[in-house]
Amino acid sequence: SQPNNPKTMSFSTGSEDYEVLEIWQTVMGGLSSVCCLVCLANAVYRRAFTSRYQRFGLSLLLSALLYSLSHAFMFLTYSQTEDDETLVCTIQAFINVLSTVAMCGWVLVILINLLMVLQNKNVPAHLEKLYHLSVWVLAVIFACIPFASNSYGKLGQNIWCWIDAKPIWTQLVTYMFPLVATFIATCVLFFKLGKIMSPQSCPDSSAAERPALTEAARFYANQQLGYPAFFMTFWSVPLGYYFYYLFIFSVIGEYDTPLWSIFSAILGPPLGSLYTINYFYFAYKKADFEVDESDLYSPPEVDMDQVQLEGSSSSSSISV
Repeated sequence: SQPNNPKTMSFSTGSEDYEVLEIWQTVMGGLSSVCCLVCLANAVYRRAFTSRYQRFGLSLLLSALLYSLSHAFMFLTYSQTEDDETLVCTIQAFINVLSTVAMCGWVLVILINLLMVLQNKNVPAHLEKLYHLSVWVLAVIFACIPFASNSYGKLGQNIWCWIDAKPIWTQLVTYMFPLVATFIATCVLFFKLGKIMSPQSCPDSSAAERPALTEAARFYANQQLGYPAFFMTFWSVPLGYYFYYLFIFSVIGEYDTPLWSIFSAILGPPLGSLYTINYFYFAYKKADFEVDESDLYSPPEVDMDQVQLEGSSSSSSISV
């Protein structure tokens, strides 16, 4: 175990607590991994990937699957020799950082896409390819920075594999920066979308400037908002404590119990299961609506039958 150096993160809990957290991460991470796999298999079976919003949601579920696996494989780091343990720990931490940054990216993509749609803006098709390329490339880059600086390792007294506290800038740049930026942007976009969806929003605006949301449109918008809602709920507690820890660490220079790691170890594994609940709840409830999903994600089309009817009426009046 690590010495209780005031300049490093360490735990004061007993070995029994480590075993409980290890079991929790393994069991809940495994359960969430299975749930995400079931979601992806269900989407393939039902061919539920024809709409842009479906593909974005499945990409988020894929990121959650990797994130859950990084927790589920925690037990492997305790069943290897010292050299193999270091390698397994590095791989686990790499997957954890990569999947976290990817989840941040897809949460933002979902919100930005939904905002553009609800504002009746035409979303170019090529943006989807740009979203996929940007999210995964950035995730790989951010995950490779700690690997290049040899910063991956066990945090505290082997609570989980992550970015070592030394140097602290590695955590801040490669993990906390995209996470905090996404969290703030998610909060802003989430409440902006809530205002747009409110029936009382923009009472003084003209009807043409306001999105005319049908019941089906609200249904699909609520589905998309479910993912960032779980994202904000999970990360609010760990992020709040992390910045409290940085304040204590910078002012006093020591802190004995990094609850950031404990919060992440407890709240992280079930996240994939929550995404699964959101997916299946709306996937099978959508049968109540007869509107196709693509109607929400395309600019409003002119009702040609209505146009022809009006044209016929006009012609009749002129001939009379």
